[in-house]
Amino acid sequence: MAGLCEGGNEPSDSLKATGKNTTIDEMLTLFRGRCPFEVFLKEKPGKYGILIRLFADCDYRYVHCMDVYAVKQEGTTPESRGPRKIVKRLVAPIKDSGRNVTTDLFYTSIELAEDLYKCKITLVGTMKNNRKHIPEELKP
Repeated sequence: MAGLCEGGNEPSDSLKATGKNTTIDEMLTLFRGRCPFEVFLKEKPGKYGILIRLFADCDYRYVHCMDVYAVKQEGTTPESRGPRKIVKRLVAPIKDSGRNVTTDLFYTSIELAEDLYKCKITLVGTMKNNRKHIPEELKP
């Protein structure tokens, strides 16, 4: 499975047709069986399955690359599996393109917004007001 996903994440010519608005989100592909990276998410309707994170184009409705959540992969650290690193890995093909990335509550952070801004990518996302590192002038 990892080999299949690695080949699917190579930058392609399809990124040239990417619109200005992109998104990163996850989906739970329903699966109940013997799989080392099956996850249980109580808030999802299916509960059990394989978690796939997607980098998709909002304008053309096209998935550019995917990242399968494989629990603890060999040779990775907890920092490399964090939300900030996941987003940076998925948006690497559009670095310095001036595009916008929309994320949900899990991925959005001030640090990520600053990192992406350095790469000429803007970030839009939701955040709770009790999150770390939110400036006081941004809190309600």
